[in-house]
Amino acid sequence: MLAYVCGAQSTLAIDLEPIFDIESVAISLAATAFAILLGRFDRSLALLGVDIQAARRRLGDLNLPNLLAGDLSSLPDAIKVRHTHYQKLGVSEAAFDLMVSNSVFEHLSDLPGTLSELKKSMSVDARLSYRNGL
Repeated sequence: MLAYVCGAQSTLAIDLEPIFDIESVAISLAATAFAILLGRFDRSLALLGVDIQAARRRLGDLNLPNLLAGDLSSLPDAIKVRHTHYQKLGVSEAAFDLMVSNSVFEHLSDLPGTLSELKKSMSVDARLSYRNGL
């Protein structure tokens, strides 16, 4: 959700495990939205070159009351949360500009092979950034 608010056209969060507590995830997203509205991330977002006012406008796409009620289904179509394996995604859904991984790579038996496969799914712009060390 944060990447979307900061300007991403779309985001996809995937997890191999079913989300244990969907309501807590939804409330956490709402808390992040309120933190942005209250200026708690202004400095960090500015350092990343994010237009803070544009980010706040994009928060208008979120249904905060529904998120506070624990409803992830109210997220805009551009923000997806899925329980699946990356390898099971379709080609277009697997393509990415930026991937963030949390507590995943240490569980892989073939890290070099996995990274090679992920590199193939990077968009052209992401590959150029990767080659240029960005």
